This record gives sequence, C-alpha cells and structure tokens, in this order.
Amino acid sequence: MLLKIFLVFVFIMDAIFARNLSLVCRTPEGYFEGSESSSDCWYDPDVNVLPEKLAQNHDLSLEKHLVHTEDGWILTTFRLKTVRGYGKGVVFLQHGMMTDAMCFMVNGDHSIAFFLAKQGYDVWLGNFRGSDVSTHARLKRSDKDFWDFSFHEHALYDLPAFFKYVTQKTQSKILYIGHSMGGTTMAIYLSTNPVESKKYIERSILFQSPTYMRHTKGLVARSVVNDIYGVLGALPSMGMNALMETHSFERQSTIQYCSASLADLRSCLKLSDLINGDCDFPFPPENFFIGLLTVRNCAFRVLYHYAQVIRSGEFRMYDYGPKGNLNRYNSSVPTSYNLEHLPNDITWIFGTTDALATKEDALETFERFKRPGWDIHEIPYNHLNAFVDNVHVAQHFFPLLSKVIEQHINKGTLK
Repeated sequence: MLLKIFLVFVFIMDAIFARNLSLVCRTPEGYFEGSESSSDCWYDPDVNVLPEKLAQNHDLSLEKHLVHTEDGWILTTFRLKTVRGYGKGVVFLQHGMMTDAMCFMVNGDHSIAFFLAKQGYDVWLGNFRGSDVSTHARLKRSDKDFWDFSFHEHALYDLPAFFKYVTQKTQSKILYIGHSMGGTTMAIYLSTNPVESKKYIERSILFQSPTYMRHTKGLVARSVVNDIYGVLGALPSMGMNALMETHSFERQSTIQYCSASLADLRSCLKLSDLINGDCDFPFPPENFFIGLLTVRNCAFRVLYHYAQVIRSGEFRMYDYGPKGNLNRYNSSVPTSYNLEHLPNDITWIFGTTDALATKEDALETFERFKRPGWDIHEIPYNHLNAFVDNVHVAQHFFPLLSKVIEQHINKGTLK
C-alpha cells in the first residue's frame, strides 16, 4: 500500500512539474512576475516530453534500438531520421555523467543532435547503463548491484556493444563525439582496445572530456574534493547507491527548489557556474528547466571514481582500497590507463572556462600524449553551456564541429 501511495505521489508531482515547467521565460524575473500573461514567457512544447515527441517537434523521427552488453545489460540507442530518410556518414553522440542522450536534444533547433541530423548525417545517440531506457537481465533498479559500476564499465562494455550494433546496422564506420564522461570512456576504450576500435571508429571527437584532472576549479577543485571525500565515501552505507534518480526525493526536491522563487532560481544558476565554470554566454533562462530535467541517474561509483581521479591527480582504474586493489590489480594502488596506446585519429575540444575538463588539463594531456593525427581546438564555453546556448552556438561551436566532421567522416561502407 505504501508503495502504491508513493507511486501516486510521484505521478502527481511529475504532472505538476510538467505543467509548471513547460512555461518558460526569457529572463529569470519573468518566471515570477505574472509569467502566464507576460510577452516574455511562453509554453515550450519541448519541456518534459519523451524523446520521440521532442524529435517530432523538430521535424525528425526518432527510433529506439535495443543493444545487449556482454555483462547482461540491455541498453537503448536512438537513431534520428529526417523526412528524406537516414543521413550519410554515421555520427555517434555519447553523453556525460548524470544525464542521458536527451542532453543533445534540449536546445531546440540549436541542439547538437538535431543540427547534425539536418546537416545530413546519420545520427545515433547512446544511453549508458543506469539511464531510464536501460534495464538488466537479472537486476531491478532497486537492487544495490544494479548500480555497481563506474565509468570503467561504460568504457569496456557499453561502448563496444554500441559500436558493434551500429556498424552492423549501417555497414559504416563511426565518427564518435563524446562529451565529458562520453569522452573519458572513449579514451579508456581506445587505449584498452586499440585493435578492435580500428574496426569501428573512423575518428573520435573528445569534447570537454576529462582524463587527468589536476587543475579542476570551483566546487570540483582538488581542495574541495579532498574535504568532502570522506563524506562521499559514506553515502553507500546510507543506502545511496545512485544520485538524482529520476523519481528520487532529492531530484524532485531540487527541481522544486529551483522553481520556487527568483532567489532560489538564481542560486541554482550560480551553483551551475560553480560546478561547470563561468561563461561569457550565460545559461539562457528559457532553457534552464528543460536542461535541469535532463540531470538524473548517476551511479555513486561513477561520481566517486571521478573524485578519486581528481584527488590522486592520476587517470586510473577504480580504487577499491589497498586490499581490494591487491585482489584486482595485484597492486595496492589502481592500474593507470595507458594513454600512450591512443590512436592517431582524435580531435580534442576544450572549453575556455570549463571548471571540470579544464583548459590546463586538456593542453597538458594533449602535449604529453600527442599523436601525428591529433588536433585540438578551443570553444568559449564552460562545461555545460554549449548544450544550451541558443544564441551564439551557431557561431562559436557548430562551424568547428562541422569542419572536423567533414574532414574525417566516412560516408561509404565499411572498408
């Protein structure tokens, strides 16, 4: 009975949020100053809808394909289609931590996925394990073991399963674009599976993607992570195996708090800057809630793995403690990922004010492991705002992205 009451409560809360948050405004003040009658506010049909509907709103159709991993997960990858059919040249988009493929579709016609589809590419989007559209052959979401993975498992199981499926379906190599953890995992996959990856990958664009994290800033600075590391480590003992699950209390409370008052909304925008970095092109108020709604479903071990990387200054496998490490790695410290094994076909893109995947870390990693075919580019963004900037992105990011893709994409069949 309690479970039924809870589910009814969740349904009601979702309905409330869907009704309220679909009203968007051009200014933060607009949300709280007679927004329904204001000319600066309107109902956005993209907010809080299913991915199929979101694509349909922009004259695209979206297919869902089930992909099975070797360790029992059933993942979902999306494929976009225009009225003219599938595009030419496979582009695979992979999201970062605490989100899913929807993050590439929340900026209207300026969304990365929609832009590339309308440019004529065959766009696929991966959803890592733990997302709402993933299941497990044996485990339920409420099981502790359901969330027993870090970004290491994303790299060694999820990515190769996606690549095998997509190349088999399209008979074409993939141009991969990974943002944040989507790039972290690709660096692991490429360096761990250099021979296999050549069968599937034409080129990789690692977009604001942390590996070595020695210069993080703001709320993710090493000093801050050191201070909260013990608290983070205690969360699983409190039953928190995942953070911001879609229907969790903390996620619903966060959404409610950020939409409660102008002061609360501004504090949420400030918190976003403290985590992601300052930006000359601020978070557009009309995109704040559609962006906030894509924040969900982070396995604790993923977050803790990044905390370990920041704290140690090394790019290493998950740290299970001295005894656990001895059992797994035959060493008291975790094994480092060997980026010396990365291939030639990589483009790196970093954000000028990114606090997580910093400019300093990107340049140091590029120079340390540089290969003949690598190139590196800078965009004037923090860690997040290239996804939501609906004014300047067509000038500051899309031309670069298009140029790199056109230079390297394979529009034919598998070689």
